[in-house]
Amino acid sequence: MLWIFNYNLLAQEHVLGQESVDKIRFPKFYAQFSYGILGKINILNKELESIKIKNEQQYSFFTEHNLYKYMNAGFKFDVFYRELKDDSIHVKSKLAIFIKPFIPLYKDEVSLYTTFGGGIGNALLMPISSANLVGRNSLLMPSINIENSIGINYFPFFRFGFFAQANYITELNMGNRGNEDTRDLVWFIDHRLSLGGGLSFIF
Repeated sequence: MLWIFNYNLLAQEHVLGQESVDKIRFPKFYAQFSYGILGKINILNKELESIKIKNEQQYSFFTEHNLYKYMNAGFKFDVFYRELKDDSIHVKSKLAIFIKPFIPLYKDEVSLYTTFGGGIGNALLMPISSANLVGRNSLLMPSINIENSIGINYFPFFRFGFFAQANYITELNMGNRGNEDTRDLVWFIDHRLSLGGGLSFIF
């Protein structure tokens, strides 16, 4: 009970009947768009094949809550749409949890932060024709991922703000090089670097 009481004092206070919130630590919802600037797939077989990711777009939705004085934590859902070197399409999703240490730079309006997280994912649409990673019968292929980011948060309004960040993701995936009748499993690793930003909302 004492911890909950201290958290409420930290997160919000009432002054003359009007609510005042700590914009850095108050629970928030984020919507983000990122564009990949570097990306590669390494196939873990005898030939050690490498495939370049030509274009990647990332759409993210996540929420966070204050964990300690200078750390938030939350949940994140991402959808990736990307093209490989031969213009074939690869669509993926992932779900992750993260921690977010931060440093306030100006009151509760501007903060510098980094995030560390990881989770699970899957491939939504297959096959990847050029990579020949997945047969036509493979609609959902699992993966595990870790992600690190660094960014800045700016909250000029009472319950509405902006942020920009750089993201680095490493993902271990399982693929199938077989067809409708055979299975030939193979592991491959994604490495992606992207830049993005979006909107943040206090709720």
